[in-house]
Parts: sequence; C-alpha cells; structure tokens
Amino acid sequence: MKTNRGNIKGVNLVELMVVIALVMILSMIVVPSVKGIYQSQLSRTEMERWRSILQLARQSAMSYQQRVTLCPSADKMSCSGPWQHGGLLFVDKDLDHQFTEGDTLIRTVHQSPPVFSVNWRSFQGTDYLQFEASGFTHAHNGSLYLCSSISSKYHRAIVISRSGRVRIARDYDADGIYETSPGSPIQCH
Repeated sequence: MKTNRGNIKGVNLVELMVVIALVMILSMIVVPSVKGIYQSQLSRTEMERWRSILQLARQSAMSYQQRVTLCPSADKMSCSGPWQHGGLLFVDKDLDHQFTEGDTLIRTVHQSPPVFSVNWRSFQGTDYLQFEASGFTHAHNGSLYLCSSISSKYHRAIVISRSGRVRIARDYDADGIYETSPGSPIQCH
C-alpha cells in the first residue's frame, strides 16, 4: 500500500526546535527592556504625582491666603510616620504644623508604591513643608527624594526653592542617573 506524503502537513522536530530557540532568544531580549520601561514610567508617574501635590499646596496657600502644611501621615489623621505612607495637606490655622481641630483638610496623600521610599530633606531639618500666603515656603526650601529599591537610575527628586518654585531633578550628563544639580547624583540613604 502506497501513501501520498504530499498531503501530510506539519513540522518536523528540527523545525520545531529552531522556532522554540528563536522565541527564547527574542524573549531574553524583549522582557528586560519592557521591565526597564515599566520601572522608568513608574518613577515618572510617582514624581509627577508628588510634584502636583506640592504645586497644589502652594496654590492652596495663595488661594486661602493662609499657611498650608504638607506632612507625612501613616494614619491619615495626624502628622506622623514615613512619607511613603502618604500625607496630609491642610490649612494650618493655628500655625503648629500639626493637623488639629480647626484646621481645614485640603487633601490626603495616598501611599507610594512599595518600591519607593520617600524622604523630605530641608535646610531647616523639619519633617514637614509649609507654604505662606505669598506662595513662598516658610523657610523650608529642600528636596523631596523618591528612592527606588530597584536601581539608582530610577531615583527621582523634586527641589523646592525658598520662593516656592518646584523643579524636577534631571539627568544633566545623559548617563541615566538623575541629578539635583549638574554633577550631583541623587543620593538615597
């Protein structure tokens, strides 16, 4: 009995192995770059979120014509805990930089993604930031650091001047590491 091999369709073992090898090689190239893009976008999103909160704090102080405080808050009821757990933004009517009865809550700040630690470092050494009715800080110029546990190339910083101006740290020398000023890479401890 004779069979007609021309009608049989399929792949042989060698062809199958070549296709599997090509798929594995391509996945080894593509997966790390997609992961890097994701981490970079996560850093950018978190930085923009904090920048908008800082800008809201400044604008609120000018709108309310009163001092506004931004502080870390783990429980969303008092100024305490690390910054990555979120914070409180409020009109500080009694000027004590604590959220107390009589203060007006503007916004609660949500927790940062787990890959970030968030730290505020000011020249005054305070753990809070205040804006005056003029839009200037209450002598609280400094930087908000977003430190990634993945890699230093995902660290970000937001620099706040005495005048209340908010600027983003950037990669001045195009080496993939962001800097608060030329030649000063973001230092996370």
